This record gives sequence, C-alpha cells and structure tokens, in this order.
Amino acid sequence: LVPIILAIMTIAAFQASFRIQDLVVMLGFGGLGYFMKTFGWPRPPIVISVILGGIVEKYYGIASKTFGMISLDSSKPIGIDFGLFSRIPVLLIILIALGTAGYTLWMQRNVGRTQEAQFQQNTTGESIDGKGTAIPKPSLKERLTLTPSGAFIGLMAIAFGYSLYSSYSWTEEAAKLPRIITTTGLILVAIYVARHLLFPSTSKRRILDIGRTVTDDSTLVLLIRTFKALGTTVGLIFAIWLIGFQIALPTYVFLFLRIFGRVRWWIALLWSAFFLVLIYGFFDLIIHIAWIDPALENVIPIADVLKGRETITEFFRN
Repeated sequence: LVPIILAIMTIAAFQASFRIQDLVVMLGFGGLGYFMKTFGWPRPPIVISVILGGIVEKYYGIASKTFGMISLDSSKPIGIDFGLFSRIPVLLIILIALGTAGYTLWMQRNVGRTQEAQFQQNTTGESIDGKGTAIPKPSLKERLTLTPSGAFIGLMAIAFGYSLYSSYSWTEEAAKLPRIITTTGLILVAIYVARHLLFPSTSKRRILDIGRTVTDDSTLVLLIRTFKALGTTVGLIFAIWLIGFQIALPTYVFLFLRIFGRVRWWIALLWSAFFLVLIYGFFDLIIHIAWIDPALENVIPIADVLKGRETITEFFRN
C-alpha cells in the first residue's frame, strides 16, 4: 500500500498551487511527522492547525472586526466591553476546546496512575524500581543535555518568537490572531522547559502514539527501513522534477511494488496503468491540470503529451 498511498498523496499535494514547491512542502511535513512519530509527539494538532488555520484566521478577522475585542467601556455594567467574547457561539467554542483539553489531560493522568499502580504490584518492592530504593532524579547536567525532544522544543520556540517579531510589521488587524497564537505558544514552551528543569520526571517516558521505534528489530534493520522510506520518497519527488509526473509516478509505483513489495509483475503493471489512467483520464481530460515542465525536457526528447502540454486526445488526433 505504501507506493499507492504515496502516489495519491503526491498528486493531491500538487493541487495546492501546481508547482514542484508543493511537493517540497509535502516532504517537509513528512519529515516533521516522521520525527514526531519517532519521538512520541502527537501529530493530530499540527494536522488540524494546517487544515483549519486559514479558516480560523479568516472568520476570526471578520468576527473581531464586527464585534470588536475586549476594551474598556464606561457604558457597560462593569465598565468592560467583552466584544467578540460576549457572543454565545464564541463562548461555546472556547468551552468545548477547554473541555476537550481538560478531559485529555485528566485521562492521561488516570492512565498514568493506573499503569504505575500495576507496575508496582508486579514488583517485589514498594518503590518504583522494585528494589526497595527510590529512583534518583536526573542531575542538572542530564537535564541540560540536548535531546531530540529538546531540539524540537527549541525549534518551536524559534518559530513562535520569529512569527511574533514579524507580526509587528503587519497591520494591527492582520497581526491579532498570530500574536495570540505565538504568545500562547511561547508560554506553553516556557512551562514545558520549566517543568523539565525544575520538576523532572523519574518515570519512563510514555509514547502518546504507537511508537515507531517500539520493535524487536535490530538497529541495522531500522536504518535500512528508514533509508528505504526516505530514499524512495525523495527519489520520487526528484524524478518528478526531472522527467515529469506522467513518467515518474507510474514508474515509481511499478518499481516499488516489484522490488520492495515483491508482487507479481502483472499486478505491479496494473497499478502503474491505474495511475497512468488517473493522470490522463481524470486530471488531464476532466479537470485540465497544468503539469510542471520537466527539468530535462531540453536535454532528452520528451513528447508534449508526457509534459502536460498536449492532452491525450490531442495526441491521438495528431
């Protein structure tokens, strides 16, 4: 399923602005997701933010412009005009968001306590390590040691800080929501860092997902698997840039299924033909996608029909 899903994702990502940069952005988010899954960071929040970010910003701007923000107003009963935040739908959305976050934290704490209690029941001692001695807290040097999660938090702090700094060159209306988000993000980063340095956990880190590295396979097997996944994905995008979608995508599907999937040649050929029909039958003839110009079009002879400059119907007419 890997080449089939990735091929569909590649075509879908290209629909953003019909440029090769769309695929580079897809690679970037893929790398971020790979990192987050490897080190146990939950990925749904970033997916939701990408999907809903533009929608929230648009309608937040309309609502804040219509109803205003919190401000002092002597004509109001308590001297404050809550503006946007006095609207019932807005309050309901905030309550739902806070309730969901609170319920998630409550569930995590309960699950953690249950797991710890079960672990203690299975040990011979009363302490957490089962040997009658308490597990010491990490030293200051260990807390200050750079880890992948620490690097991720650092990058988030830089991103929030840079976005907040950039917002001061925007108009007040355009900068409202970014400033709220970046300020909240910096506060959460500060809380995370403070908890890590001042109140370090002695328990084993819990992966908030199905851990990619939770496996009995050897390090060599994991490295080979990682290289295969990254190499074939980057290779597909590079091939699309060199020779175009029409050649690269069906070829990638066929070769991946044959070499790594070890399926029969005719099954791989059928899937390759499926994507060829999808490209020409739907994206070319029905919605008329403007494909990219291959980088090697002036180096090797590539027919116009393989570059998207000629539809399949025009090709057969000529």
